[in-house]
Amino acid sequence: MQKTLLIFTIILASLQLSAQSPSIGLKHYEEGIQDGYVLFTPLDSRFTFLIDNCGNLVNQWESDLKSNFSVYLLEDGSILKPTKEGANTYIEKRDWNDNELWKINLNTLGITQHHDIEPLPNGNILLIANDVKAMQEAINAGKDVTDLVGNIIAESVYEIEPIGTGEVNIVWEWHVWDHLIQDFDSTKLNYGTVENHPELIDVNYISPALNFLVDWLHFNSIDYNPTLDEILLSSRHNNEIYIIDTAQQV
Repeated sequence: MQKTLLIFTIILASLQLSAQSPSIGLKHYEEGIQDGYVLFTPLDSRFTFLIDNCGNLVNQWESDLKSNFSVYLLEDGSILKPTKEGANTYIEKRDWNDNELWKINLNTLGITQHHDIEPLPNGNILLIANDVKAMQEAINAGKDVTDLVGNIIAESVYEIEPIGTGEVNIVWEWHVWDHLIQDFDSTKLNYGTVENHPELIDVNYISPALNFLVDWLHFNSIDYNPTLDEILLSSRHNNEIYIIDTAQQV
């Protein structure tokens, strides 16, 4: 009996030590780290991983499609992630046991999602999407197209409501193109003094550090503040943060 108890104690201590020690693959570990888990999906990988602070694998998911930058762990243990296949972009939801619950090909709706999404408290999803404008549309918006060749990529935001296992309802949308100002072409309706309109985006501003003419704004992330009912967006190429007050938008 004593021998059995001793063996059990050794096994228990070993398990506890294993649970508290960094595992193979963990590069740095020290006391004082924040409690919790790390959820990540490598770019262009079909896998999503959930690990603890010691580097131990807690769970993993495998999609039929490649990751498209971001992933979220929901309160019910499912994950929500954008994926892609060729030119087609998707959003899918998978439960804790890696069963597909819902998936939509956004391109069938005329939406090309990129980078981030944001799950909302009401179960809907916010997403960032490209908004391609032709040369003539850029000219009509008062853009200086001297060095522009072809189309320009603006940005848009959609709120979608998942339905069933593969459908969606677009409940709200917002487009940068509806909120522009410029001081280049006085014949256009959006002509004005740029610095007097912080609520609008200068269609002719190009970050001097990057000088991207086609992929003009390149939104990277989106977040939602439920207290203020506001959406936050970050523009990589313009090095700017935008806040949308949804109560004042149509």
